[in-house]
Amino acid sequence: MASVLAVTATFVLAHNILYTYVAALLEPLHLGGRTDTVLLVLGLASLVSIAVTGALIDRHLRTLTLTACLLVGAATLTLAGALLGSSSPWPVHAAAAVWGLGFGGVGTLLQTAVADAADTAADLAQSLLVTCWNLGIAAAASAGGLLLDHAGPQSLPWSALALLALALAVTTAARRHGFPGRELPGRG
Repeated sequence: MASVLAVTATFVLAHNILYTYVAALLEPLHLGGRTDTVLLVLGLASLVSIAVTGALIDRHLRTLTLTACLLVGAATLTLAGALLGSSSPWPVHAAAAVWGLGFGGVGTLLQTAVADAADTAADLAQSLLVTCWNLGIAAAASAGGLLLDHAGPQSLPWSALALLALALAVTTAARRHGFPGRELPGRG
C-alpha cells in the first residue's frame, strides 16, 4: 500500500506543478492567451483516458499505471523542449493531448491499486490516498510558486519530470505489492 501512496503523492505533485502554473508555463511560448485551448485539449484527452481506463483496468492495472507515468512524462518532456525554443503551438497542443491521455484515468488507477493492496483495510487505504492526493496538490502550489519565482517557468517541467521518474520507478518496483503484474483473484 505504501508504494501506491508514494506514487499518488509524486504523480499528483508532478501533474499539479504543471497544471497549477500552466498559464505561466505557456507565457514564454507566446500562448498565454491560449490557455483555454490548451486546457480544452487536455480535458478532452482526459475523457478518452477515463473511458479506456474503465474498459481495461480489471486486466491491465499495472500496464495502465506505467503507461500513465510514461505518457505524462513524454508530455512534460515535450513542454520542456518547447520552452527551449519552439515557436510553433503544435508541440504544446500535442503535449496537452498526451498529458490528458496519461492523467485522465490516474485517479481510478490509484484508487483501484490501493484498494487491492489494502484488502480488508480498503476504507483506511482510500482515506490515506485522498490525503496523499490533496497533499500533492498543496505541495505543488507551494513548490511550483517557489520554482517559478526563483528559477522561472522552464524549471516547472524539469521538476515535474523528476517526480514522474520517481513515480515510474516506484510503480515498476512495486510488482508484488501495489501494482501487480498479474490479474488479481476475483477481478476481471
